[in-house]
Amino acid sequence: MSVSRIARPALTLLAALTVATVVAAMGAGAAAAAPHIAVTWKSPPRMANLDVTPTSRGYHRSDASPAAANYCCSVRSTQIDPKSWPVKVDACETRPSRNQLIGRFRFEADAEILGSGCERTLYFDHQGEHEVTVTATDSSGASSTKSLTVRSKDFLVASIGDSYASGEGVPPYADHRCDRSAQASPAIAARDLEMASPASVTFIHLACSGAKIEGWPGEAAGHGGLIEGYLGANKVGDEELRPQLNELHDLIKRRPLDALVVSIGGNDIGFSKLIEGCLGGRECYVEGSESRRIFDDAIKRLPGLFDDLHAAVGKELGDAVDPRRVYLTGYPDPTMDAQGEYCTALFGGLTIRQNAYRWASETILAELTRVMREKAGEFGWQFVAPSDDFRTHGYCATDPWFTSLSTSLIQQFDTLGVFHPNAAGHRSLGASLFAAMRSDLLPGGERS
Repeated sequence: MSVSRIARPALTLLAALTVATVVAAMGAGAAAAAPHIAVTWKSPPRMANLDVTPTSRGYHRSDASPAAANYCCSVRSTQIDPKSWPVKVDACETRPSRNQLIGRFRFEADAEILGSGCERTLYFDHQGEHEVTVTATDSSGASSTKSLTVRSKDFLVASIGDSYASGEGVPPYADHRCDRSAQASPAIAARDLEMASPASVTFIHLACSGAKIEGWPGEAAGHGGLIEGYLGANKVGDEELRPQLNELHDLIKRRPLDALVVSIGGNDIGFSKLIEGCLGGRECYVEGSESRRIFDDAIKRLPGLFDDLHAAVGKELGDAVDPRRVYLTGYPDPTMDAQGEYCTALFGGLTIRQNAYRWASETILAELTRVMREKAGEFGWQFVAPSDDFRTHGYCATDPWFTSLSTSLIQQFDTLGVFHPNAAGHRSLGASLFAAMRSDLLPGGERS
């Protein structure tokens, strides 16, 4: 028998083994080269139409009181508590195996197969955690599957109160009767919350310039705001807006609030009347002056007014808001220049004495802040203080964070914006408010 006859079977076997090894290696390589799935998710934004640039009205009209046009909400009233909650799942950054293309995607959520395409908006009938599976298949037929947990979550944030919350001084206004602006600090904080989180934010903006907790004793109807009706800063005949707490109750229905922002107290002590009494260099701060009388009487009433507000919040909202998620915002001090010294400047050609600025800071604002802090602590609310940076950005500073008389006249053709925060001031107030909300509402920041 020749050597060649003996070697031929061995060579054939060797070749077969070699081919098998190569095929196995190719198979292993193909398995290793399956698509690499990359997935992100986020609830679609609900604050997007409230751009801080003055481009559009933005807010939707409330239908809680159809008789009064009240533009207040980042979404339509019917969408404050919708039947389904969307989550946008994005797998478009998935990488295919070498020299291949992704042929198809498959999304499964709650055991339901939901079509193809690298990006899908999934709808869930309740907020919470949901299991989602994404499968990607490339043009070679290789596929990968990734399972993840997504969370459908929408924060419901409401703002009630006066001009410092409505955004007086930073037009354009979505609702001119209330001078309600998308650049107001509560709107900025709500927008920042949405940008910093995979959750969306529904924002209800009911604060109205000039609003008080309730009208002064003996005052005509229509001068309340939070717990009594209010005609508005710019009246529309005799048409009253409903109390803000009643309006909020009807808008949210049974949906709980994640945050309630409250700015109130300044009009309840007659702050604008006090300032008017100081114009022309009058000694408004001395014992026996009309301004002193107004302030002394009002500051005595203020604790009782906050008690009335607390009772009304409990009555109208009940368990819909956790007291720890009520943010009572303090008022910034407009009385100092860039060096932190009290202003000596003129106010629209009318002198205000430096001692008047000092009285406004050390007595009016100090006492107002004291009452607000005490009541917030008593009610279990949070008091959110303005940044200390305001002390060098007052009305007469070289870089003021407050609206001047001339700016108010130019921007909105009236004097209502004077002494209110300008855009820079609202950004600072919004940052302080967002910091408080973030520690409470975002993952890792929940209070025990």
